Amino acid sequence: MRRLAHHWAAAGDEEKALTYCTRAGERASAAYANVEAERYFRAALELVETAAERAYLLSELGQALARQSHYLEAIEVWKEAIGLYRSLDDQDATSRLYARSARAAWYAGDTPHGLAICREGMALAGGPPDDREQSCGTRAPDSSGLAGLIHETARACYFNGLQPEAEPLCRQALEMAERLGVVRVQAEALTTLGLLAKQSTEEALAAFSRAVELAEAAGLLAEASRAHHNMATVLVEKQGQLAAARYHFGRAAELSRQTGAVAEELFPGTRRSGLRSSRETLHLQSRR
Repeated sequence: MRRLAHHWAAAGDEEKALTYCTRAGERASAAYANVEAERYFRAALELVETAAERAYLLSELGQALARQSHYLEAIEVWKEAIGLYRSLDDQDATSRLYARSARAAWYAGDTPHGLAICREGMALAGGPPDDREQSCGTRAPDSSGLAGLIHETARACYFNGLQPEAEPLCRQALEMAERLGVVRVQAEALTTLGLLAKQSTEEALAAFSRAVELAEAAGLLAEASRAHHNMATVLVEKQGQLAAARYHFGRAAELSRQTGAVAEELFPGTRRSGLRSSRETLHLQSRR
């Protein structure tokens, strides 16, 4: 694939070069070869002509950057893609990239900015389902991207101390994802539900277990990693099960390592190594 992309570019056939650069980038991204994916998507962007193609390539480039922990650069790339998708009236893709941008802001350490990104995206979509039903304005149709954005808004509310707002949003996202068959958002929403204060320890662990089951069966490494991480945190905080927690922190780190996301690998990895033999380490564990 690499040789073909280089061949057509050297021959001056930009259409074929674009096709092969794009495919090479997609293949690298699927294998979590993120540096290579970034290189091919950047090369493809130099050849692209249509707004739809450029928006797609920017979306994929942002993903490659985020997996390398270049979160702020990814947000800027996605911002351009969002503008293009809005001009194309593609609300599903717009919502999806708002959700990704918000998560990147959180990983970059700017929790309020993550929530602000979600609020902006939700306003463009017409608000969550309950609000949209009462609104006379333009409403985005239910979609996988919108379900993901509603969930990310719930998650951002949780991390900004707005738990009463987080729970109904999370349940709306889960219901929409189940109805549409969007496994990724189902796993994410279940994981976030497990974090909420209203959940009993048993309910939380059941939600995490279901999220792990869904994500691992679908090959969703990042989502499975997050579920394992939060399960480990609750096992330590609520039950003092250090051995079980070490397993889940280790599994979370292993899955993140496979995606090439170094920062996300270190997040559970350092917490696993910090567990010793007493519950004095509990407050060192954080949620994600």
